[in-house]
Amino acid sequence: MNMFASNLNQLLEATSGVETTYKVGKSLEQRLTGRFYTHARIGKAMAIDVAKRLEASESLKIIDPFCGDGRLLCWLIDALYEQGKIPSKSLEIAAWDCDQSAIKTAQKAISQRIETLDISVARVDAQTIDSFEYALKNQQSFDICVTNPPWETIKPDSRELAELEQEDKEAYVSLLKEKVFRLEKAYPYSKPTRKFSGWGANLARCGIEASVRLIAPGGYFAIVAPATILGDQISAPLRSWLFSQNTVDTVHHYPAEARLFEGVDQSAVYFVGHRGIGQKNKRPLEVIQHFEKEQEAQPPVLEISISSLEENHYAIGFSSSPEIAKAMPFLADLPKLGDYETGADILFKLGRELDETGIASKLSDTGSYRFAKGRQITRYSAVGGEAAFLKGTITPPSSSDLHRLVWRDVARQSSARRVIATIIPPGVVTGNSLNVLIPKRMPYEALLAVLGVFNSVIFEAQVRASISTNHLSVGAIRRIRVPDLSSRTHVERVSKLVEKQLREPSESYSAQIDVEVASWYGLPDDVYLDLLTMLERHSPNDVSEIKRTMAVRQQKSKNETIRIENHYAATLSELDLRICRSVPPGGNWKDIPEDIPSERIKNIRISFAKGEGSRSTYYGRLHPDRPSYTINTYFTRPGNGCHIHYDYSNEQHRTLSHREAARLQSFPDNFIFKGNKGSVATQIGNAVPPLLAFQVARHLNIVGQAVDLFAGAGGLGLGFGWAGWETLVGNELEASFAETYRTNVHSNIVVGDVTDDSIKKQILTEAKGARNKDLPLCVLGGPPCQGFSTAGNKRSMEDERNWLFRDYCGLLAALKPDVFVFENVTGLLNMEGGRVFEMVKDELSKHAKRLIVWKLHSENYAIPQRRSRVIIVGDNTGKVPESPPPMISTLSARDLICDLPQPPSVKEALDDLPALKPGQDGGDLGYRHEPTTPYQALMRGEISAAQYLEKVTR
Repeated sequence: MNMFASNLNQLLEATSGVETTYKVGKSLEQRLTGRFYTHARIGKAMAIDVAKRLEASESLKIIDPFCGDGRLLCWLIDALYEQGKIPSKSLEIAAWDCDQSAIKTAQKAISQRIETLDISVARVDAQTIDSFEYALKNQQSFDICVTNPPWETIKPDSRELAELEQEDKEAYVSLLKEKVFRLEKAYPYSKPTRKFSGWGANLARCGIEASVRLIAPGGYFAIVAPATILGDQISAPLRSWLFSQNTVDTVHHYPAEARLFEGVDQSAVYFVGHRGIGQKNKRPLEVIQHFEKEQEAQPPVLEISISSLEENHYAIGFSSSPEIAKAMPFLADLPKLGDYETGADILFKLGRELDETGIASKLSDTGSYRFAKGRQITRYSAVGGEAAFLKGTITPPSSSDLHRLVWRDVARQSSARRVIATIIPPGVVTGNSLNVLIPKRMPYEALLAVLGVFNSVIFEAQVRASISTNHLSVGAIRRIRVPDLSSRTHVERVSKLVEKQLREPSESYSAQIDVEVASWYGLPDDVYLDLLTMLERHSPNDVSEIKRTMAVRQQKSKNETIRIENHYAATLSELDLRICRSVPPGGNWKDIPEDIPSERIKNIRISFAKGEGSRSTYYGRLHPDRPSYTINTYFTRPGNGCHIHYDYSNEQHRTLSHREAARLQSFPDNFIFKGNKGSVATQIGNAVPPLLAFQVARHLNIVGQAVDLFAGAGGLGLGFGWAGWETLVGNELEASFAETYRTNVHSNIVVGDVTDDSIKKQILTEAKGARNKDLPLCVLGGPPCQGFSTAGNKRSMEDERNWLFRDYCGLLAALKPDVFVFENVTGLLNMEGGRVFEMVKDELSKHAKRLIVWKLHSENYAIPQRRSRVIIVGDNTGKVPESPPPMISTLSARDLICDLPQPPSVKEALDDLPALKPGQDGGDLGYRHEPTTPYQALMRGEISAAQYLEKVTR
């Protein structure tokens, strides 16, 4: 018996009484020999791959030095036979293994395969030997090697040692050390770069080196191995030898989730190459990413340049992609993170703080220094979870008195984000499940900026491209490219955003950080946007928010200033100008001096003196710290409501611009109103606030398709769209209104009078043609409100406009929706003593099992405007609540009963818009400053309606 095999038998004999079975299902013998047989999905594919590379020949010598039951050799024989590659004169088959019973099985299986296929030229040589020793005597002796070397790191396990007497324990450890010494001496390239407690010899690494050495120059090797060997730091010498002294053509990767090895929860690879020559100056390496399950679809192929391999110590990240590979050349000239650890201007040091071995004995429930583990942090978070503290007898590292950047060491390849980093404050000590960046000559501002880099998509992409293990070690992270950290401009920009994110985490801030970091890296926009596909599957919300932020940024880059559509102020007469100058913020007609000659104001005074109403909003000026009054269709006139601009100190003595009025109605700035100025004013004044419609839509508890009648500019339709509803068709009488709707809400709108039978027929045809009957259907509608309104000249059913709801009902009868939403002014409730309202309800109730009435005030829904609307919901689903959407703001003072915040004020809604003079079009003036309130961010498209509500309700 040779010394390696003898040594193995001694190990097994020394532990013969050990009955330990490990959590992963391994026996002790399996652990010592690393015996895990190859799945057919890998083995058959590898055999076919090797066979197709061969030319027809007279003789061939093939080997599996770790053959197990011989399955790989059997599959290779099958592949050679099927492809007509069986040699004409001689096929020598060598099968080696240290397991005698496995060799007997292999001998029988291979012989039966040869007999079945009638391969007369084949001869089998199966030997029970220690392959690691025997390979040294047979180097360069074979044409092909197909194998799966044993998977195991040789070191004593505490569970094994616990079962042994002290004498046996010492003998066992001594034998293990002897085996490790012999392996490392025989296979120097497989020696780990770093050992843990003196151990680190890995049978898979040694097996790869032994197998490749068996091949003659120009011959082929095909090897199954743990994927970590092609990515971890300690296997770098082996990879360097494998790639620089030989040629690896293709690597096939199988994820851990495929579960191809019983009891082993890790990803696997097989790689095919030929002996000698070396990878240098050869074509790129092909990496083929297989799916969790076998699929007919062609798995993605990634090409990695040799220069990239060399730079990363031939480490391969199996979470890479063609998009990541495309980005890498743009990063090649940037500094590595580790570059900032050296030299006179050292910024930081990377490392670890406290060894977690026996950590329980070092901790207590109280203390001055809190202990933090990896699982207690998330991206941009504070340390969470149950608090434990370092015992007073344990000296904390000096770094624990500093702010530091930390990232989780454990990072599964299947995770949505592998890099999870944050800033921890002084007074926290980290275990070795966290890696630490400790600032040296580095201001806090720069530390914040580096955190933004760590958590960015570009940093993440590099990690996925170069690290295939489930650990983000300090050594591996040192090699990641970072932007120039001396750039004051970028450090300042990113740090400010990171500071906001740490204080008030949001998808919006996170996306802004990412986009700013991409600019810092100098990555082209198209390359960066392609890179986002890496996160699309796991983090669709992140990707969506980044793309939206990127779109805003791209728009800004196209124009020095973003054009603000519809931002023009009405021209005023000299008399109106004098009136505007005389009214203070929050004031009205009562503040206008009597010497200003105005017949209208004179009549208001007379009416007021008679007790005929205060007319408190007439000639009113908005107060900067309060929401506006109702935006009506006459907001361009100072005397028809409270529409004079709030900004008195900067002499904005004018009425609201169309854009300002639209904002107070919650229409975002990218919503462009079509038509002449009078038409646009009417569209804005008559609209339902989209933000109110959004909250109504979410409160229905269903999402589906909608038909939008009496659509106007599209306030209802837009809000329902924000909530996920799909518009089938809209209808509007006025052509300019319809053009606004078509531009902003939905392209399919029928223009015409709903009382016209041909128009009704067209609406029904369009709706039924696009209908998906698997989805709920909603009919929206707000018939013209002037006839019902207290502001109208008539408040009786003599006004023909009040009968349009009958046409609405006719379409309800034809469409049979699951739910309908009927909107109108609150004047409907008391018209003709309430009789009209009862009649309307009677008609609508014919089309719904339940009729629900809500009277809503927009100021209660985080809208900067006091506006009341009645909403009648017809419900045929039973899912719509009786109660109205919950209030999220109020004008009432906070007390013990009500602690809702105030709605946004006029200033909070408008003060980033450029100042105007009467008659001025400010569309090209650009914003005055970045958004300073959530409402401004909503209006400028930097956050969604849902995100806005999250902020105001937080």
